[in-house]
Amino acid sequence: MALVEGQVLDGKYVIRRRIADGGMSTVYLGVNERIDKEVAVKVLHPTVAREDDVVHRFEREARIVSRIRSPYVADVYDFGSLESGERFMVMEYLEGESLASTIERERTIAVRTLAKMALQILEGLSAAHAAGIVHRDLKPENVIVTRPRGKSGDVVVKLVDFGISKVVAARETSARETSAIFPEARATAAGAVLGTPLYMSPEQARGYTNLIDQRTDLYSLGVILYEAIAGEPPLMGENVNDLLFRVALDEPTPLVERVPTVDPGFAAIVAKAMTKKVTERYQTADEMHEAIAAWKSQFESGSQAVVPIAPAATNVRAAPEPKQLATPMTLSAPQRREEARTLRRSGFFTKARKVVYVLPAVAAVAFLVGRRSEPALDLAAATTIETAPLEVSPSTVLMPIAIVDAGTIAIDDATTRQQEEEEPVPDQED
Repeated sequence: MALVEGQVLDGKYVIRRRIADGGMSTVYLGVNERIDKEVAVKVLHPTVAREDDVVHRFEREARIVSRIRSPYVADVYDFGSLESGERFMVMEYLEGESLASTIERERTIAVRTLAKMALQILEGLSAAHAAGIVHRDLKPENVIVTRPRGKSGDVVVKLVDFGISKVVAARETSARETSAIFPEARATAAGAVLGTPLYMSPEQARGYTNLIDQRTDLYSLGVILYEAIAGEPPLMGENVNDLLFRVALDEPTPLVERVPTVDPGFAAIVAKAMTKKVTERYQTADEMHEAIAAWKSQFESGSQAVVPIAPAATNVRAAPEPKQLATPMTLSAPQRREEARTLRRSGFFTKARKVVYVLPAVAAVAFLVGRRSEPALDLAAATTIETAPLEVSPSTVLMPIAIVDAGTIAIDDATTRQQEEEEPVPDQED
């Protein structure tokens, strides 16, 4: 049943206009005429108002939120039923937009502004967790960004929609007392997957409801912060099942790689919040709040520690370390293979390979030249090689370097070894 302007609910809430429509409810702007206070009135759609689970969860949300005391959680004042049977909830009226709308319009949010929002969200979560409430569906749509009247530039966020929240033992009450106050919704049995997949924690994606606690909300907040900086969530999927598998198993691209300009200190906070193992995340909202507050203080004072970032890869290669001169005569077999791999990578391997095979022969020839008086080299099986005259002293160890055309000489390795083993030929008399 749609409400009309001027309609009065419960004798005091006057409907002004419709604000928004959702899949399960419609929200109207109203006024509590007894105290002249603007309120938001959420009314369940007739199509779901007859479903016991939905009604139970709707009323449960009103009871839960009414017990959370925080300026960063949208308050709930009242709830009741229309004459036609539909349930309604009277809430704090918020002028603003969802964080999802802000991200959609702005694409990204400056880290300085985002840190302020995160601190407020964490204060709201801390109050909820202290009351024994885990939101379990934290996402940009459930964070309302408001700008208080008369405070230009200031931003205040409010958490909304605790409809599928999980109740755990409050800090000041036992688990039995908390369960009696807030009976668990029927749809949250073990193995049920509740929440929005893009912002679910790994334990939610796996259906491990017994592991869901305050650290689940911190993981979801980490995903929100990641998206607000990168412009898109850390993990995406082709369908819901694919996305759930990725959330449960895959590691997202580090934020500093997705957005190289992001402050590495803040990126590290986001990464810790999104750790898959619950024991390695921030354990409480207060702990994460302290980390962001410390970062914010250092960031604004300009005294934050510099976290080194690996330099971007370039096409310029650093000069290699100087090496001792080596030839195939001085290299072992493994060293020759490694040298061959290096040459192949440099694109010079084809020509260099021919030269490497010829160098032993050239060395042997140089050795014989040093022991003979004849200036000419006579090798019947080889084509003449034109070289510059070599001046060699008997104590010199020769490490010849020659440019040889592999097509003009062909000396078998066996011949080379044989020549090295032969005694020097005595000089003939004229």
